[in-house]
Amino acid sequence: MESQRSTEMTRMGRNVNAVFLFAGVSVLLLAVLLKLLYGDNSFKIFVGVSEAVSALLASLIGIGAFARGGLARDDGFRLMNLAISVGLVFFFVADVAEYALSSVPQGAQLSFAVYLIQVCGLLFWIIGIAAYLRASNEVLGYVSTRVMWTASVASSILFSSLMLLWETVRGSHPDLFSLASRAPILFGLAFVAISMAALFWIFRTGRLSLPMGLGFTGVFLFLIQNFASQVLLESLTPYMQILAAEAYLILGASLSAAALLQRPSIASSPIDGNHGAPLPPTAGA
Repeated sequence: MESQRSTEMTRMGRNVNAVFLFAGVSVLLLAVLLKLLYGDNSFKIFVGVSEAVSALLASLIGIGAFARGGLARDDGFRLMNLAISVGLVFFFVADVAEYALSSVPQGAQLSFAVYLIQVCGLLFWIIGIAAYLRASNEVLGYVSTRVMWTASVASSILFSSLMLLWETVRGSHPDLFSLASRAPILFGLAFVAISMAALFWIFRTGRLSLPMGLGFTGVFLFLIQNFASQVLLESLTPYMQILAAEAYLILGASLSAAALLQRPSIASSPIDGNHGAPLPPTAGA
């Protein structure tokens, strides 16, 4: 039975990867074709729409799969994925608002509202992922909770500080307010990426390796996109939007793979492939 579940999970995982790989490649090809055939205006419109639609699609996949049953506090795996999905809704709203404000006079004056929306989405990611990382570490007993949080926070501060220093050297921040507003975003994204990397390492040989690996890849790409958009030339902004769309699609693939673990035929086994260790009771897989 365990062999059959593993085979079914592998087959479904390949199907999920194939669908989202096709979507990601399609976005890239269409963007290139539009730029070559119709010029910059069509290209910029397409990548802006693709970024927002990718975020919306990923969020709907996650909410549709994990919003059932209310907020069950004993199911941290489901709550983590639901938090990621809700966070994607905020990023979708922020992308739409940013695009709308860029096309109206004095829209830049309202950019702080977009920033606040992004922070709200990021907070959902931090809370959901950190809670599941804590639960997984406590059950499987890899390191003490204090060591885990100290290492995660210190690494996030160091990583985000280096990125912020680079942005400052590049002249991306004309005033102190701009500099200060970037710090929470960079720290939050770095913390989420490091936490997802830790979860991927914990479950690297089990059924959770696919959603955790995809989740880490998506968040890391989003971090790189967020950082690169500040240090590269403004003319390269549309290309960064393509990178954001790809990150959202990968997160959608992660949520889809996680949703497969909720299927009765797969979720009925209490043992994960992580060196034969039982899954945390919050894993729902």
